[in-house]
Amino acid sequence: LSSFEYRHKNIWPVVERQFSAYFSSRLRGHVRDAELLKIMIEEDRPRIVVYPGETSEFGKTLFHLCNMHGIPTVGIQHGAFNNYLGCIHKKGESVAGRAAPGNCPIPTKTFVYGTKYEKMLYSGNYPKGSVVVTGSQRFDGIILDRNKFDKKLLCKSLGLDHRKKTIAYVTSPLSIGDTEVMASGVIEAAKLAGAQLIIKLHPSESFTIYKKVVKEAKSNVALVRDIDLYDVLDACDIMITHLSTAAIEAMIFGKPVIILNTTGKPDRVDYVKKGAAFGVYRKEELLPTIQKLLYDRQFYSRRLKKIRSFVFETAYLAGD
Repeated sequence: LSSFEYRHKNIWPVVERQFSAYFSSRLRGHVRDAELLKIMIEEDRPRIVVYPGETSEFGKTLFHLCNMHGIPTVGIQHGAFNNYLGCIHKKGESVAGRAAPGNCPIPTKTFVYGTKYEKMLYSGNYPKGSVVVTGSQRFDGIILDRNKFDKKLLCKSLGLDHRKKTIAYVTSPLSIGDTEVMASGVIEAAKLAGAQLIIKLHPSESFTIYKKVVKEAKSNVALVRDIDLYDVLDACDIMITHLSTAAIEAMIFGKPVIILNTTGKPDRVDYVKKGAAFGVYRKEELLPTIQKLLYDRQFYSRRLKKIRSFVFETAYLAGD
């Protein structure tokens, strides 16, 4: 247990539960993935490998195996980097193209959304020249396909009124307790603000908890998961989320964003810190914030300069 000493303190009691869960449930899957990837690489001998992600355990396994075989790799940013992702390294730890003990495997090139993430990775000791700002092809669709979105058609399909103010709550995977508290808070605030609500679930979440909360609230809520996020963002007047990358996409759509965080923990993404989103950290703050954004144009417009600057830094030319 001496390896768990940090600043002369033993942190094993803090991390024991997480380590136990990892070795009891996740390790087996990682070993399987590593063996399958090894077989694929040795059989197919690709000239280059592209993976939509960089910080996941699967991604790092893939890059390590490719590095061992001298295969160049490209990692494409899959979402907003947050404070808990493994993109910050000690000097000399992350070296593109090398597989060696003590070396954290990273792609030969990492494509990122904007200059904000380029600076973040370089400050995390990524090798110079290994990070490229490309923007996001998905974000481009917001601009190029703008005419294809139809609020009236979407509302009709969901049993909503296209003439009413609409709030979109784009969820993030959280603990059951936090999920229930925040979902019920959004439902209640939307009802009191006279707005209809669309709850768009994260792909990894199930409907179970949300159906329970909606039933208890006795409210008419459109609960969806497998529909295009951009249809929802185009239709809404306000977007609420905890940490989703959808916050950036809503900003590109020109929609006000509320970051809802009643967990008592620090924000994992700096939307509020940068002035691009409106932070709500107590349940009672949600309704007045929604009301101001729905009915006080100046409240939102005063932030536009910071929002546009944030979008340019994080999504390159998508918001230009």
